[in-house]
Amino acid sequence: MSHAPTNYRVNSRVATRPMAFCVWALQYFNAVQVAAPQLLDNDAVWHKFAPVFRNDFQLLDTWAPPRDPEPLPVPLSVLGGRRDKLIGEDRLLSWQAFTTHFRGLEKYEGDHFYLMNHRQPLAAAKTAAMRSALLELPFATTPPAR
Repeated sequence: MSHAPTNYRVNSRVATRPMAFCVWALQYFNAVQVAAPQLLDNDAVWHKFAPVFRNDFQLLDTWAPPRDPEPLPVPLSVLGGRRDKLIGEDRLLSWQAFTTHFRGLEKYEGDHFYLMNHRQPLAAAKTAAMRSALLELPFATTPPAR
């Protein structure tokens, strides 16, 4: 999960800086367990993914969240890593303001990349949450069996 829309704004302008600065930024993120170390030490990966990283930074630098958005009339579950040093529990819980039906926060063992070690439990949790949410919709019928 990420920051809720109005709870996050980056003014770093990383995307317009030289690639060396982008490398430095990702090395910093690695220090707080946000970038996988294998990415930072591999020139072939850098060559292939540098444009992707730059585009991600550009999105962060230029996107402006909407002012006072209406909560979405859909169920929303939030997932996160227990040891994530970038996205704290308070930031995860801030998603609650963007839905009329907050289904809660579920934390998994791990850091920012917690999902890498929990693929099966996450898939099961997402499937169960979607089935449950479908039943709460006004036009819902019993979801088909697996």
